[in-house]
Amino acid sequence: KMVICYKNICYNTLSGDIFVDDKKIYLSYSKFKLVDLLFKNIDKTVSKDDLLDATEYHSDNALRVAITKLKTLLNIEIKNIRGVGYTIESC
Repeated sequence: KMVICYKNICYNTLSGDIFVDDKKIYLSYSKFKLVDLLFKNIDKTVSKDDLLDATEYHSDNALRVAITKLKTLLNIEIKNIRGVGYTIESC
């Protein structure tokens, strides 16, 4: 898919643009990579290792803080699958 929409968020996978309520938002590289992986894998669990490898976070704690900030910023639910990784469930 070229454009992935979830609730009020649209992510263009080609341009990398992310829109919330039709307003473009800008994220740090690592938060962008989290969105990229999670949105491309809606309803699938993305492992912590895959998320850590794709971002500049070097620990589970740093990843957890970044996920929490992303949840607040985008107003979305990102589920922690204990010991495995994270997932976004389709609406």
